[in-house]
Amino acid sequence: MVKCFKVIKPLDWVLLAVAVFLLAETDFRHMTMFDQIYVGAVGLYSILLVVRAVLEYRKNTAGQDTTQK
Repeated sequence: MVKCFKVIKPLDWVLLAVAVFLLAETDFRHMTMFDQIYVGAVGLYSILLVVRAVLEYRKNTAGQDTTQK
């Protein structure tokens, strides 16, 4: 699991930290169109980041024997 985090680049961590901060400050009861687009973009970015991390992790571990002896 820790190896999967090594795939995520430092800029991704910064973007996620800023996104979490802005989402924490968002008033979800009175969302404007901009807020809705922002929440959708952050959701899509997060999903694609997880997909990229999983694919990179699988590519890096391909061909290695993962069974424990």
